[in-house]
Parts: sequence; C-alpha cells; structure tokens
Amino acid sequence: HIGCGREENQDAYAALSVHDGTLVVVCDGMGGVAGGRVASYAAIEEFCSHFSSRFSDLAPEDAVDQYALHRLYSDAIYAANRAVFDRAVTVPELGGMGTTLSAAYLLGEQLFVANVGDSRVYLFRKGQLIRVSHDDSVIQQMIDEGRLSEKEARQSECRHLLTRAI
Repeated sequence: HIGCGREENQDAYAALSVHDGTLVVVCDGMGGVAGGRVASYAAIEEFCSHFSSRFSDLAPEDAVDQYALHRLYSDAIYAANRAVFDRAVTVPELGGMGTTLSAAYLLGEQLFVANVGDSRVYLFRKGQLIRVSHDDSVIQQMIDEGRLSEKEARQSECRHLLTRAI
C-alpha cells in the first residue's frame, strides 16, 4: 500500500525457501528520503542473498541454534547495510537513502526474527496478534524508559524518528 501522502511505494519484500525453512523479509524505504525505493530493493536483494548462501555454511546442529542464527542475521543485516551505503556513496542523488528491515525465518515450529527500524513483526496465534519485534525509534526508547505511555506515543509527532536503520 502506498500509504498516506506518498507518490510511490518504497516497500520491497521477498519470501523464499531456505533449506527446510521459509525466510520472509520486508523493507520499508524511508519516505521523503531520496532513494527509499532503491534502498529497500538493494537491502532485500543483499540480505536474502547473504542469508541463503551463508545458511548452507552452518553445521546441521546450528541450523536451529538461536546464537548461530543471530550471527547469520547480524552478518546479513551488515551486508544489506553495506550494499545500501555503497550505492548511496557512488550515486550522489541517492545520498541519505535508507530503509527499515524486518525478517522472519520459520523452521518447523521455531520462528527466528530480526529487525532494524520500526517495521514490526507480529505472530498470529489462536486468533491473537502478538508483537515479537522491538522498534528502533526515539518513541520506543522513551516508552522503555517509562517517560511515555503507549497511548501518548501514538499521539507524538516524533513517533517515526528512528534510532537505527539500514
């Protein structure tokens, strides 16, 4: 969905089979920032490529190990960040571009989640939506510190200021 007040959709997504599991990734290019669409597509491409190629390097017992998958997610996020940064540096009109990234890898009954920014991951179970990601935003920081309630956060004008992004 293009959203309110946008002229183009800056989102990108991918769903792919990685060994015995399914990887789903969503990137939301930062609206109003030059190259948000380019950033989200570059991040998706690099993240998925890195994740799937490095997954095969894992030992079979590490494929379900949360620490091994955490390292794999971190490396794939770093690779996506590097791809976006390199493109922004080499194409001046794309300077300042960015995107959020949310990924979920479902392997059997286990779900492994990673996110950068404020695009959220939810689990739908037994008729209920359960938020499983944590926003990287100024507002979330204020909520975590007890300086703002969830209700107040929804009304804040700075609710979309990010503390981390790709």
